[in-house]
Amino acid sequence: MKLLICLYLPLLLSLHRTTSTDDRQCSNPADIKEVCKTVTSSMGADDHDYCVRTLKSDPEGKSTDLHGLATLATTLAISHAMSTESKIEELMDLESDPKIKEGYNACLDAYNDAIDQLRDALDNLNSKLYFGGMKLLKSTLKGVESCEEAFKDVKSSPLIMEDKDYQRLANIAYHITASVE
Repeated sequence: MKLLICLYLPLLLSLHRTTSTDDRQCSNPADIKEVCKTVTSSMGADDHDYCVRTLKSDPEGKSTDLHGLATLATTLAISHAMSTESKIEELMDLESDPKIKEGYNACLDAYNDAIDQLRDALDNLNSKLYFGGMKLLKSTLKGVESCEEAFKDVKSSPLIMEDKDYQRLANIAYHITASVE
């Protein structure tokens, strides 16, 4: 149904010489500040600025529609997860305490799974299967929460900032995808 709207809406608009806000989802550039205001309304207070800063950091974000922002946010989440995975591997190599190493191992598994699910979510988004993408994005959030839990008996997680930023990115990707749906 949305595909038909995207195909016929521009034709109808040109025939009637009217404007509509619904065509933003099809091809008009989305206002990043407004999108971030909407998607971060249920998140923390500083998440709006983080969302705007992150999406504007990529040149593609400044001239894309909601679909493009959803794929961009998901791609940024993949990149962050891969970077965190590399950091975990480095920290594991330096660690001698078996309990802490076990925590790193749990985090490594969580981020490996998250990367796989994020790639699947991106495939879903590229195929405009938004509901499937949303489910996958949501499940990556739950998996990475286990990384923090892996350190609860040992010490505070050395990955707390990486986990927080990942959760922000995945939440932003999820909520933008929900806006497209």
